[in-house]
Amino acid sequence: MTLHNFKRNSFFAFAACELNVIRLYFILAHWQMSLSQVSNYVTKNKFIFSQSIIDYSLKLLFNKINKKICIKKTEVIMNLEYEGWCRRIELGIRAKYPYLKTKIFQVSEYNFFIFVENTYDNFNQISKDFNHTIRFITAPVKLVNVVPSEFIKKIPIISDKDIPSKFEGLPMTIYQLSNHVECLHPGFVVSKVIENHEERKITIEIKGEINEEIKSDIKFTLSNLKGPYTFEITDKGTQKSILAPSNMVFEIASATSQKRLNSPYIDRDEELWFNNVEDIYQNKFRKDDLYFYDSSKTSCLVNFSVFQNSNLRNHLLLYDTVYCVLPLRDNMKSFLEDQKLPRDDILSLISRGRLKIINTQPEIRLDFGFINEAFETDPTSVISRRAVAALCAIDLVEMNSVYLLNDPELQKIIIPALKTISSSLGSNFDNLVNFLFWPQTALRKSFDALNSSGTKGIPRYGINNSISGNFSTCAIKVS
Repeated sequence: MTLHNFKRNSFFAFAACELNVIRLYFILAHWQMSLSQVSNYVTKNKFIFSQSIIDYSLKLLFNKINKKICIKKTEVIMNLEYEGWCRRIELGIRAKYPYLKTKIFQVSEYNFFIFVENTYDNFNQISKDFNHTIRFITAPVKLVNVVPSEFIKKIPIISDKDIPSKFEGLPMTIYQLSNHVECLHPGFVVSKVIENHEERKITIEIKGEINEEIKSDIKFTLSNLKGPYTFEITDKGTQKSILAPSNMVFEIASATSQKRLNSPYIDRDEELWFNNVEDIYQNKFRKDDLYFYDSSKTSCLVNFSVFQNSNLRNHLLLYDTVYCVLPLRDNMKSFLEDQKLPRDDILSLISRGRLKIINTQPEIRLDFGFINEAFETDPTSVISRRAVAALCAIDLVEMNSVYLLNDPELQKIIIPALKTISSSLGSNFDNLVNFLFWPQTALRKSFDALNSSGTKGIPRYGINNSISGNFSTCAIKVS
């Protein structure tokens, strides 16, 4: 086994490790992992490497994985495309440090630089954070604070108005990839996902027969991901997809995979999200465009899955419309008894537009038979997780459009001022920035969270992330 341009005394000379190293290479080339995640993976899978071998292999991986590799006279041409990854990674650094001004340069076929214009004397810390927690492990991109003297081209960043960017560069598991295809191509079932790391190709097998036009459409959808692997679409799959989310509460499954529930509102809201998500982040699709929202009416939200002692009648007296989150299926009977409301009375309120049902859980965990009745009574009365995700995204976009500190010119003044304030008061600069610039951070982190998990993904970008650092600092001072 040899690698071009490498001496025989490289770590590949460790014969006992050869197969594990190659396996590790191709796994890392496919997965999008940070450096700390790689360390955990190596330990968990008990690769028999010394630390020096691991360090050397990672260095080799960063610098040479895209070159021609010969393995037992079988050539593998790794002609990988990384532009999509680099653009998504660059958005990640601006999500964590929203005040940074950045540019992306492609300096060679497989090397990219993210140039940071304004680091405010903390570039080393930002660079370390970038390498350990933001950059995918095999992405050949480096954070720099000097403009490269020579480069092939300048690559546009993902702006705040283009965050979905057709799902470009998003990290996905096999299940998420399968689910993505089924969501964007409803009615078609992914039977199997086959990975070929040697040819850096992923084959998507569709159940049943499909024509070439449909294959082309699915392939185009996947090409928009702009990852380093190519896709091949095949048909005549005989089995239903055996893929399932690791946790159905935190992964929104495709409407196609939930056909057995006979709940048309799932299909409707899936279409609402995927057809309008680009317009949502461009502030073209607003709350009044949602089928369930009426700005002329007063409304409130009551979560009966948590606060079961709330009295629905009190809220109906105060508001035109009450949005309610129903308890899980097993608790539905006791909920109706506590409220002293028969099902027919609930349906009557729904028919008059006084009551709407919001689903924040998978429908399979709810009394979907009753919810289906509510939908038949008034189709706008049932709001599933995709539609609620759209509302959350719209709210973030609207908030950012009027948030004063999002003004780039004002940020030039605010950031140095915060440096001075934090130094004078002995407070943490990052905590101040995280709190004041949370709306922008939340916007940039929201898309992946809402797309995969709906409202259950809000903790990933919520205000809790900004205030948790302040609580930690207070706790340290008190102790």
